[in-house]
Amino acid sequence: MGGSDCVFRLVVRVSRTKRQPSALKLMICVNMAGVNKPCCGKRGSVALAEAIERGVRDRRIALKAERIHCFNKCHVGPNMRIAPVGEFREGVSDGEIPDILDRLETLAGRAVHKLVAGSGLIYPGG
Repeated sequence: MGGSDCVFRLVVRVSRTKRQPSALKLMICVNMAGVNKPCCGKRGSVALAEAIERGVRDRRIALKAERIHCFNKCHVGPNMRIAPVGEFREGVSDGEIPDILDRLETLAGRAVHKLVAGSGLIYPGG
């Protein structure tokens, strides 16, 4: 080859290293208000929270999802807020989950992968 004989091989390896903590938090209301009141919990927010939490884990998005009990906007729920960014979503539906996960990934990021010269490994962390 001439010059440098340094060869880079790419081997994808699953690693269970810790991600950098993120200041971002997704708060999802799961409140079950009284019998005759509208509320996020009765409008499917628990299932939404489960799907979003699963998506965050699957995509390795660096943020914390937290279930809370009221934004005081029960009449327009299910509701969620991205803190400290301040984005608030009202009337969230299943169809919005991919867009929400994309937005969270953009804001929080995910594990960065670094190529280690000559080792044949890519590892998270940078």
